[in-house]
Amino acid sequence: MTTTVGQHKGSTEIPPPRAFPLPYEEDFEGCRPGGMPKYFSDQSGVFETARRPDGGKCLRQTVALRGIDWHYYPNPEPYTVVGDAKWRNYEVACDVYVEKEGYVALFGRIARARQSSAPQPPEGYWLKVDTRGRWELKEFDRTLASGAVPFAADRWHHLAMKFFGPKIFARIDGFETRIGWAAKFGEGMAGLGSGWNHAMFDNFSVRPVSSLP
Repeated sequence: MTTTVGQHKGSTEIPPPRAFPLPYEEDFEGCRPGGMPKYFSDQSGVFETARRPDGGKCLRQTVALRGIDWHYYPNPEPYTVVGDAKWRNYEVACDVYVEKEGYVALFGRIARARQSSAPQPPEGYWLKVDTRGRWELKEFDRTLASGAVPFAADRWHHLAMKFFGPKIFARIDGFETRIGWAAKFGEGMAGLGSGWNHAMFDNFSVRPVSSLP
């Protein structure tokens, strides 16, 4: 409240709408440590910019213990999303690092986040790898492929997924697998995730794909 005069509402020029940029890359070097990087939207857990152990910056999932759910929708395990809901044929890739133990995940073609009576991942595809070396390529809650690869804790690894029509190509360091019939989710955003464990992510990228072998 004021006894003076002359005040008025603020104003700004709204930029015209446009699609989210593709290709998109983020190395987090321009982000403030402890802050949330631009465009990433946390759905569970806390993903913030942090210092890498070997220098530089990265994105880090900082919540290592599941909290107490305050509502009848339990929180899913940590994940954050970025991008355009209309992205269709693309490759999402990221360097990942699990601290001590746990798992990391890479998401693609996220159609929507779910709310239900049980904690569930977003509706889309995801590549999950844990520090025992167990990996799964999943279509929401259904496993399309699985196996084991060397995947030690406390070191950097590389994950990638490519989507082209119903085909999916997944890579874990030097290991590759292909799925030729997964067509439930045809478009959607990308994302990163983990269990209730500390994990780091760096050199995140999304690039368009015009074909797959």
